Amino acid sequence: MKIVKSTQTGLVRKNNQDNYLVKEDKDKELVFLMVLDGVGGSNAGEVASATVANMFSEKFDQIPKQKSLSAYKDWTIDALRDINFELYRLSHQDNQFMGMSTTCVCALFTKYGSFFINVGDSRIYMIDHRDELVQLSTDHSLVNDLLIKGTISIAEASTHPMRHAVTNALGIYQQLRCDVQEILMPYKLILLCTDGLSGYVEHDVIEEILINQNKGLEDKKNLLNEVVNNSGAIDNFTFILMED
Repeated sequence: MKIVKSTQTGLVRKNNQDNYLVKEDKDKELVFLMVLDGVGGSNAGEVASATVANMFSEKFDQIPKQKSLSAYKDWTIDALRDINFELYRLSHQDNQFMGMSTTCVCALFTKYGSFFINVGDSRIYMIDHRDELVQLSTDHSLVNDLLIKGTISIAEASTHPMRHAVTNALGIYQQLRCDVQEILMPYKLILLCTDGLSGYVEHDVIEEILINQNKGLEDKKNLLNEVVNNSGAIDNFTFILMED
């Protein structure tokens, strides 16, 4: 597998509240990817995303061998459940961290198959066998709730003033709330990203970059960075690209 990653503060923000994690077990049988977008005043969002990345990294280093994809799912959910509770505890224990949380999208690739977990509006996509960009995750956001209810249209969603408001994130609730889904369709490339990319760059533009067979993975990373910066890079943006 080839993996590239990028995280940038952008052109407007003073600090980067995004984070990412890429891990591989010592036997190279597991690959884990995670992207985080911290939420909170001052540096609380930065603390939230860093706390999750650091805690999960430590847990992953101790991951026991499992005998099925289901067992790996259970282990990952348990790890995130512990981390979620720690974030929740910190946010209620110290005023400077009050209300801090972080979105999270992560994926684990094993010899038994692969799956992803998402909390919030950071996303996982794939380029499928038809060379089409497919969003696998479902946003936990106010705008997506309105779309599901039919209150607003897709066109209205892209410019809605509350389009970055999340309805779920790690640390918001005492108990973990997340989506878990296997990746069953064959893919050519996997993209995990925060809304600093997906919220400001059109779906078709991302797709055009990622399906370009004349560009290597590093070139695609550079092109994604370029289009986000050309859009004004209003938010921090972070992404991971992986191909077999």
